[in-house]
Amino acid sequence: MRGIKLLLISFILGLIVFSCNYYVPKQTYDISRNNVLVEAGSYVYFEVNLGYVTDVEIYGNFYAIGGSGDDIKFWIIKTYDIDNFLYDNGDYEIIYSSGQQHSSSFDVYDSYIDWDESYYIVLDNSFSIISDKYVNFSVTFEYSE
Repeated sequence: MRGIKLLLISFILGLIVFSCNYYVPKQTYDISRNNVLVEAGSYVYFEVNLGYVTDVEIYGNFYAIGGSGDDIKFWIIKTYDIDNFLYDNGDYEIIYSSGQQHSSSFDVYDSYIDWDESYYIVLDNSFSIISDKYVNFSVTFEYSE
């Protein structure tokens, strides 16, 4: 009887140790666009809603063509409503901001996102009064559910 109890306890401890070391692979979501027209003085944005996720790594690159500087502002923000960002109403979090650049690569981390929040990739040409821009980008979201 004592041997059966020890065997049972060993089995249960083994399950606990195994479950603590169990690796759950991360999920990925990729979004890429080519030749996105961003007119002078305006924004173009793309919503990415992953649901409730944790340990979000966001990486990618972009480049812009057009105007004298071939530049764009590239943002990744997290909010319940994109208008909060577009009209600067305050209820948003900047995850990545490129500044005004021709191209860049990035790799950023976000701890979690709520069900009601979304990520937005924002291509911002609001600073340009004359020149339209064309933007190519590729972004990967890697996360745990």
